[in-house]
Amino acid sequence: MKIKKLTENDRTITEKFLNQESQFNIFLIGDLETHGMQTDFMQFWGSFSDQARLQGVLLKYYGSFIPYSYHDNTLKEFAKIINNHSDAKMLSGKKEIIEKIKEYFSDEKTGKIREEFFLGLNQLNINNKPANITNVKKATINDVDRILDMLDSVEEFSDLKSNREMKKNEMKKGSTRLYYFENKNGDIISTASSTAESSNSAMIVGVATRSEYRRQGYASKCVYQLSADLLQDNKKPCLFYDNYKAGKIYRRLGFEDLGGWTMININNP
Repeated sequence: MKIKKLTENDRTITEKFLNQESQFNIFLIGDLETHGMQTDFMQFWGSFSDQARLQGVLLKYYGSFIPYSYHDNTLKEFAKIINNHSDAKMLSGKKEIIEKIKEYFSDEKTGKIREEFFLGLNQLNINNKPANITNVKKATINDVDRILDMLDSVEEFSDLKSNREMKKNEMKKGSTRLYYFENKNGDIISTASSTAESSNSAMIVGVATRSEYRRQGYASKCVYQLSADLLQDNKKPCLFYDNYKAGKIYRRLGFEDLGGWTMININNP
């Protein structure tokens, strides 16, 4: 087995490998299409068998790492790479894969673990289309700080402080779009955004509503409009959630179960 950093020369075999499970590899595929194989904030590593066959890929995007492999030896080597990065903050991926690789991290290194359900959308349920979705606005780069201020104030997102530089860079690259709903005073009360947009899919993230405006359908409006625009662009939306009530809302809009997703905070000195 050989581990090496991947370059543009490896793009074709990497894309073919990741497309074996394109929806679970949405972040890797989206970042690859948007940024290429290597930038100052992103890198790919590949694991090759003795027959030079690709059997695993590891993505580093800023301080976040996503592994994709079903080979234990590969995951062990990927864990060494992650452990050697002092800026590592998050490890995430398909539940079955993260359960294996986390065995190679010490208890001191492993922080909070979040397990979520993974859903995909092929077609919106127009029978459950929310009212007044025309009031949902699509953000420009000038709206990013306002939206992230709102997200940072929401309890569920308080330990996941948004990287503003990363979000603005994603907007410039066209790999993300943000939607929001304002109250009569012009304050943002609900939002939803996409990330890791690729040629055929996109991940919906950052779905949130200020506590005093919940249970009034604002998040549904944002998700529906965002999903409709993604489907119009021939991109299938995916998302993950850990809240039972949120899951019911997504399924009502037309989302269906795909599997599990796990995120682990990494502790560094």
